[in-house]
Amino acid sequence: MTPTPPLVSIVIPTWQRTELLLETLDHIQEQTYKNVEVIIVSDGPQSLYNLDLVNRNYSIIELGRNWSGLMPDSFGIKKVNI
Repeated sequence: MTPTPPLVSIVIPTWQRTELLLETLDHIQEQTYKNVEVIIVSDGPQSLYNLDLVNRNYSIIELGRNWSGLMPDSFGIKKVNI
């Protein structure tokens, strides 16, 4: 039996950059390593749920306001599966 490869967690903080986010997610999907979890943290007013990201098995965290700095990263890292 082949052991399961380690899980790689990708945290993507975003703020009103829909096109860049979608491009980033496309690049992640193109990777050959598939044991990944993607956590998207949005700290802007734009909802990500209308982008059909939920069906792609991404975790989405919407903070609802601009936290700036490293705060969105910290929220995402707390959700990583260890």
